Amino acid sequence: MELFENRSIIDQETFQVELKQFAMPPFEKFRIIMSLFGCLLFIAGCIVLQNIIAIFAGIMLMILLVLSPIIEFKKGIKIYWARIKESTGASEIETQVLFTPTHISVINVTIGGLGQYNYDVIVRFAETKNLYALYTRLNQCIVINKISLENEKKTDEFISFLRKKCTKIRWR
Repeated sequence: MELFENRSIIDQETFQVELKQFAMPPFEKFRIIMSLFGCLLFIAGCIVLQNIIAIFAGIMLMILLVLSPIIEFKKGIKIYWARIKESTGASEIETQVLFTPTHISVINVTIGGLGQYNYDVIVRFAETKNLYALYTRLNQCIVINKISLENEKKTDEFISFLRKKCTKIRWR
């Protein structure tokens, strides 16, 4: 018995535009730590070495370390979608998401795959203009199309349901 059902069609552009702001948090700590390390090298180059080459190297390292997670993320998305296209011939993924009393079932209609997630593995909730996204501990993303929730009352019921079931999410 499902309590909520949702269908979504996601393509590479939708994924990049709608979800990119939420898909990078694991890289955020790495970027901050590396940026701080780069700043320390930059300061050391300026103060201790007083060498223009060291200062330039510090600036370049800082830029590289700040941009590397962003470049890696974009490269990862391209590879992910290239694999989808290679294995299915499709340039988009159609999913059906069923919310039952005990778990979430995600059916990849495009290839016929099935994934089941207990509510306790959902640790993050994100919202964009057109989508909701639920993220697991390992940063897998379950996409819910807002349009298929039909109206504001059903949307409120859905969010209330998630708040009760997804106890690992820090709701704001």
